[in-house]
Amino acid sequence: MKKSYYNIIYSHISYSTLIWGSNYKSKIRPIHILQKCALRIISFSDSKAPSRPLFQKLKMLNIFEIVKLQLAEIAYKCVNKQLPFSSSSYFKDVNFSHEYNTRSKKNKNIFVPRKNLNYGQFGVDYKAARNWNEIPLEIKNSSSITSFRKKFKHFLISS
Repeated sequence: MKKSYYNIIYSHISYSTLIWGSNYKSKIRPIHILQKCALRIISFSDSKAPSRPLFQKLKMLNIFEIVKLQLAEIAYKCVNKQLPFSSSSYFKDVNFSHEYNTRSKKNKNIFVPRKNLNYGQFGVDYKAARNWNEIPLEIKNSSSITSFRKKFKHFLISS
């Protein structure tokens, strides 16, 4: 059942999530409701069973966590210079804004661009920077994208 979920549902949910996933929660909530319904069917749970324990038990991410994971992967690749040259300047580290030795600099944070309109806060540059800055340093210091993905997924599921 879990393999069927990943083949049929997860593949559709995760497709182009970077583009449409950074949207209002009210726009994504119908997908989240359908995902929870599928999760209850997979686990043979009652239709009114709380979904968070089911996600944790099956070690699966909800739609909002999938978006966070994909944004974090983009930020990780950018910080570690694993993106093509044209997109490597998409995110700037905190040194861009100042030269002071601050907590943000020690935590490998990314400069969050200032957005005057609410619309600008849904861009990948803004959302990924905000998301990256909330990740614990031990996860940011992962040696590879695979270990980063595994640690961050575990962090999302356990929180």
